[in-house]
Amino acid sequence: MISDTMLPDIKKKVEDFNNPIFQRYLKSEMQQRYVCPICDLPNPDFTQLHKHMNICHKDHVDNPAVKEALDPLSGVKKILIDKTDGELITMGKFFGERITSEHNQHVLLNIIGKTGMGKSNAAMRIGEEVARYIATVKGGDPEDYFNITNIAIMRLDSIIPIIEDLDQKRFNIIVLDDIGASYSARDFNKAVNKNMNKVFQTFRDTNTMLIMTMPDSFLIDKVGRRLAHYQIEITDARHNEGISVGKLFEVIEQYRRGGQPHYHFVIYNGIKYPRIVFQRASAKLASDYEAKRSAIRKTLQVEAIANIRDADAEALEGIEKKEKIPKHIQIAEKVRVKISEDPDISIQKMSIELATSRDTVRNAKQYLKDNGLL
Repeated sequence: MISDTMLPDIKKKVEDFNNPIFQRYLKSEMQQRYVCPICDLPNPDFTQLHKHMNICHKDHVDNPAVKEALDPLSGVKKILIDKTDGELITMGKFFGERITSEHNQHVLLNIIGKTGMGKSNAAMRIGEEVARYIATVKGGDPEDYFNITNIAIMRLDSIIPIIEDLDQKRFNIIVLDDIGASYSARDFNKAVNKNMNKVFQTFRDTNTMLIMTMPDSFLIDKVGRRLAHYQIEITDARHNEGISVGKLFEVIEQYRRGGQPHYHFVIYNGIKYPRIVFQRASAKLASDYEAKRSAIRKTLQVEAIANIRDADAEALEGIEKKEKIPKHIQIAEKVRVKISEDPDISIQKMSIELATSRDTVRNAKQYLKDNGLL
């Protein structure tokens, strides 16, 4: 990032400082300043500026300067003004161009964010936009490439019906929503985990786009993380405006550094995109999604209750085993009866008749004496 204080030195060192191409690059690398247009208060980041404006200057929301300051893409739009072919790229075109290109490509995208930030909505919105782009390029209806049946929710095994006939389809968008924990669980069938990684690697042949949503990328298998091409981090949810704001990164693996992944802002047509904005998914898809998620949630709830009960039963069984009455105490009454019937009976004879060891009989006899029963 380049700050204002660095500009004088840059101007001295760069001969063609005013060259339009260099100026465009300079603007894309400039460190943004998040200053309130009403009170000139500097803020550490864009999210803090948004909170400050909504708390301190609610009455100025219609002010053009405020609208521009709160536009997540204002910095990108300013750079586009300088380009004769400037056009704000959409997620549909960005990802659609890759999987419909002549180079037989596919896309694996991870979407990360806290609960309630709009991860699922972002995944569905991207799926719809990419499907619309594919339909314009390859023909057919957008629903041919993405619909509610292409979304697997919370359970990894729910992807099986989606991928069973994947070889018969091309350019499909698949969403694995909130199944990161299931995917990484240590007690999950290792064969399933291994085969899922194989499936991921075959998506290229069908030009498939896979979108996975999760609270954090560590929740998925490391192979799934390394295979990802892009990652979106949801940073802000504006429910009253019907949008979510995030950062889009291209995941680049540095093979010279042991395969360590590096995350870079996406650059398209010479423009760096530090932020992206998601509007709500279509009403029909959102409604179908909620119904499907609700049904799966009920199933998981029943399974969770059953698992808790089983675990509780196992715990009680363990306690009972720990509290089991010693054998010599169990036979103490029988030993007392035999001694009362035959005071001269030997320990060996009692052990044979009671089918137990002599030590157990001896301990039972001592137990009776200690408790005044013999």
